[in-house]
Amino acid sequence: MEHAICSSLVFGKKYKREHLIEFVEMNKLMGAQIISLYVDYSSVDKQFIEAVRFYQRQGILDTVGFHASGKRIWYHGQLAMVMDCLVRHSAVTRCVAFRHLDEFIVVPNGKKVDVLPE
Repeated sequence: MEHAICSSLVFGKKYKREHLIEFVEMNKLMGAQIISLYVDYSSVDKQFIEAVRFYQRQGILDTVGFHASGKRIWYHGQLAMVMDCLVRHSAVTRCVAFRHLDEFIVVPNGKKVDVLPE
């Protein structure tokens, strides 16, 4: 596998189904073969979960249920998610990118990402 995307925790009502669809479809166009998404299923809306299930059935989306409660864990457990996702993908993919659902890599020439400059 060439490219994996890791996204930080999705929780609450900030992100809607449309955000997930845009994120997954854009990353598929850019060449991602797998997207790992960390989801607090207890706090997102039903339509978002339905979109998650759709992409899981396609095999493009891998999800991890995650709930970080309290203020004793930095930024909803972001460091734990980054390390988990890196370990999941580093041995089986050539490139791992970390992004939020509202962030995209845009390549000016419109081609798929081969390798980002070091």
